[in-house]
Amino acid sequence: MGGMVNITLPYKSLNYTGAYFSTETNAGAYNRYVKIFWDGDNAILDSKCDIKIGATLLERNMKGVLVAELPLTTRHRAVIDYEYDKKAEVSVGHATVSYNNDNVLQGKYRCVTEARAGFEKDTTHVELDNTMLPVGADYIHRREYDVPREGYNTPGVELTT
Repeated sequence: MGGMVNITLPYKSLNYTGAYFSTETNAGAYNRYVKIFWDGDNAILDSKCDIKIGATLLERNMKGVLVAELPLTTRHRAVIDYEYDKKAEVSVGHATVSYNNDNVLQGKYRCVTEARAGFEKDTTHVELDNTMLPVGADYIHRREYDVPREGYNTPGVELTT
């Protein structure tokens, strides 16, 4: 789907304003494009994501790029390249952020999932590497469940006839 919107405003600097947009969503792609324009300038947001399904519907690989261009006093451009590979047991991803053609941030993601009857555990590791302050974090999310035991208040439904 795509289109264009034109707006006329009673302001000299924004007399003729509008936007072009385009979207594509299907099993293999998730793409968005917006270009907002006004007298003599414009701003752009462009996102492209290719999706590949793995051996099961729960496994997928997403690879894409997000580009933003803004005209402040000078034109500024940020680009985020990313890839995320989701699997049942180990999911990994990485991203690179550049600003005005300078690499400013690199990120890594890894999630290991353990699952068995009555137990699930996700161990997530995130690293952000930049020139100012490299950061890393680990997060463990654990869920244990079992059949309800005597004395526990569990939700239920009672039917009477």
